[in-house]
Amino acid sequence: MNRSDQPEYRVWLQMRSRYGNPTNSSFERYGGRGIKVCPKWDDSYEAFCQDMGPRPSSDHSIERVNNDLGYAPKNCVWATATEQANNRRTSSFLEFDGRSQTIAQWALELAISPHTLRRRLEQGWSAAAALSARPKKTGKRLSKTQLAELERLILVGQSNGEIAEKLGVSSSAVGYRRKKMQP
Repeated sequence: MNRSDQPEYRVWLQMRSRYGNPTNSSFERYGGRGIKVCPKWDDSYEAFCQDMGPRPSSDHSIERVNNDLGYAPKNCVWATATEQANNRRTSSFLEFDGRSQTIAQWALELAISPHTLRRRLEQGWSAAAALSARPKKTGKRLSKTQLAELERLILVGQSNGEIAEKLGVSSSAVGYRRKKMQP
């Protein structure tokens, strides 16, 4: 197989271009702010492949665990777009119940919209209050089993209202979950 046909090769080329090519549209967010590729990877596609392993799927791309550090074996993983969206410099994290997650992650877990959480925080609610307040309908969180059932009902074509009634959540929460499931 030709290197240029390998998805990892394209990722390697793009990674190097983001930090080393001032005409790259992403240069300012990478090379322009000092993000570099470790010499081992910069010099060798084979070393990059050996350290990163094969790309798990076409939905995965390279992710820097710490966005302030460069591309290197201990700082990079393969991640999906959703995982990467939760690891942006601009992501807002909320601490609750001994855990720290982004607004999007909490919204998904609690089956409420991120907009609702942001609005509560903008109105001066504490993180605990914003995350604990439940729709008047139920006052409970969905378990993993209930979240799986919500997704199953979406896949079999039930409406947001039908699912909301069945599971005791808001139809906007179902709509948010439906949107997150779309490719």
